[in-house]
Amino acid sequence: MKACSTNKIITLTILCCTGLLFSTVLHAKQLHFKKQVKAGHIEYYYTFTTASGSHHKIHFSLDREQSEISKSLFTKTKKHRLNQRAKQKAEELFNTLQVEYIEQARDEFDAYISEQASRLPAGIIIESQNKGKNIRAKSDGSMPKARAESIIDDFLASMKTKWQSLNQQYLDAFKVDVAKRTQDHYVDTYKREYYVASFASDDARSYNLRIDFGQIAELHARAMKPVSDAVAANTRGMSRREVMNYAAHFIQSIPYDTLNSRDANGEIGFVAPLTLFDINKGDCDTKSTALAAILHNLYPDLDIKMVLIPNHAFLAIGFEGEPDDTVILYYDDEYVVVEAAGPALTPIGESYEASLKHMQANPDKIGRIIPLLDNKPG
Repeated sequence: MKACSTNKIITLTILCCTGLLFSTVLHAKQLHFKKQVKAGHIEYYYTFTTASGSHHKIHFSLDREQSEISKSLFTKTKKHRLNQRAKQKAEELFNTLQVEYIEQARDEFDAYISEQASRLPAGIIIESQNKGKNIRAKSDGSMPKARAESIIDDFLASMKTKWQSLNQQYLDAFKVDVAKRTQDHYVDTYKREYYVASFASDDARSYNLRIDFGQIAELHARAMKPVSDAVAANTRGMSRREVMNYAAHFIQSIPYDTLNSRDANGEIGFVAPLTLFDINKGDCDTKSTALAAILHNLYPDLDIKMVLIPNHAFLAIGFEGEPDDTVILYYDDEYVVVEAAGPALTPIGESYEASLKHMQANPDKIGRIIPLLDNKPG
């Protein structure tokens, strides 16, 4: 790919080359939207403008059942129930493991008592009850009382010290094991519902939760093939870059919405790509995920990432860019920036001014670069 020679910001894995800042911002505009619900599918009709100012119409049909399932994936109520279920299962796991570790410690302690008791002089009788919770020691009278009492006192003191040591040993092991298993539990539980739980430390109670954009893009890519087919039909004869621009402008023209209201069908700031078309509104990460699925269907060889910075998300795509493109270096490969949010009508390779300024001023706060539809490491 062509490298930028303009100002560069270098971090351990990220490099941002400054592209051209556009002074005159054109806004994508959706001129018409209509949907018709049929027995087994939903038909969508759009008219929108592109950078040239020309009007474009696009029409496609999506599976109705899949669209309905899509709308149920991310809701405030579902997320609340998921959190409650995950917490409850974590508590059950904690209690189960605690009992297991206590039993293991008690078994080992009981065996230790028996072993040490067998080494005592004849005439000293040791009885261990409830796996060492109650230890009784007595003499059968065959040795002097003072000597027997001394042996018994030393033995009981030794058992107390051993239990304290053994208990601490198992407690330390329990803490490590329960933290790991609890983290694994949260990761697995949330992944099944298309979320990613990440932990900044070994504290299993403190984790960050975000949408699993990669899993959602992969899940919806096939269902969104009709959208990609419609884009392909409208862009016959165009270059790859022109086709990608067309797809980006179409997504940018869909009205922007933070998706935090009940009528946005999500209330958590994200809806799945099929729902984006159904409610005809979306925010940056929703639109980016949808655009990634469309581009993947058009060009399966594309290496597509999502870039997260505070309060914004955009795509970074691995393909041959142009000298003035804004690019990000990831694992020594350059990725061209693609903005999907709108309403700014932004061509491939141009970054929103706010995004660019943030990356230049805060290269260490880019956040995460997330693989969406590729096999490279994240």
